Amino acid sequence: MGGIITTLLAQVQGQPFPGQPGNPVGFAAAPGYPGSLTPSSGPFTSGTAGSPTIISFKDFDAGVSSTNIDANFIRFVGCRFQSNNPAGNNVSTGGTGAQNITFSYCSFTPRTSLYQSPPGQAWPSAGAGQQSTTFITDSNCINGNSGYQFGVECHNLTDGPLTWDHCDFWGFGNAINFIGHTAQMTVRDCWFHDSANTSPQGYHNDGPGYLNGGTPPQNILLDHNTIASIGTTNALPFQAATSAYINIIVTRNFFSGFNICVDMCHDVLSSTGLVFADNIFGTDLPWVNAPFGGGSMFISNGYPVNIFRRNRFKVLSGTSTIAGQQFTWSPADDGKFMLPGGTLSTVDYSG
Repeated sequence: MGGIITTLLAQVQGQPFPGQPGNPVGFAAAPGYPGSLTPSSGPFTSGTAGSPTIISFKDFDAGVSSTNIDANFIRFVGCRFQSNNPAGNNVSTGGTGAQNITFSYCSFTPRTSLYQSPPGQAWPSAGAGQQSTTFITDSNCINGNSGYQFGVECHNLTDGPLTWDHCDFWGFGNAINFIGHTAQMTVRDCWFHDSANTSPQGYHNDGPGYLNGGTPPQNILLDHNTIASIGTTNALPFQAATSAYINIIVTRNFFSGFNICVDMCHDVLSSTGLVFADNIFGTDLPWVNAPFGGGSMFISNGYPVNIFRRNRFKVLSGTSTIAGQQFTWSPADDGKFMLPGGTLSTVDYSG
């Protein structure tokens, strides 16, 4: 696993995070974007390994429903997926499953008739630097009735491999919901931000991860993403499960906000192949309780079974610990290492 981390670091060392200048995401940033999208809809025709179906610069408006993908070997490039399905999915892998699907420079958004951009949009999310954990509709979030619950819902154990690169997710209740599949899932250089106001639906809103409390997924890579929002649960939600997590690799991401910002496999016993390395916890958006949870598997199942290395704390100027937080810090903690027990240190974790 050390070789994996070295390779990832070498690929884009020093590259801006998704959503920052120099690393744009979403359909308008796609190479060759013609200046507008063409309205379209499914169903979709499968390609082959040697000749995948390419779908470029299409606008899929699912209305109050979802765009369902029951196909194999498709590459979506520069597409937008719109939905106002507050109790359902923007995009779903459908009833039969989706294999070898790539979303490249795609956007997952509310319907443009309701919102064309997040209110108060800023990097890494609206509300950055304002010291608040409170949703205020049309100020730092969209109306929760105007969004969708799941950006992408993986329905089937046969789903995958699936890849998202340079995608833009906002207006969601939950960003990507994985289930107990074992095929490789890769999320790289994507921006997850500006969750919907949770009040109307009572969402436990989350970034990409596992939410269902049963058999968890295996073989997931989240590399070099921005995951930040005011939120009620986790930016990284690898939550409770009934069996071990295996091969969950989380590297070079920027995390900010939510409640317990990162839940890295929820202390699920016997989890192996976990890597949490070279990530940054920013104070841009305050978390409600703490920045990190789920560290016991790096302590009791330490290196080389599971790896926790070089995770840093970054203080945004003008921010401070807010009332009620379980984790306190000061500006002097900027640049310190985050340890798996949820504390800061001038020395990196070596267990």
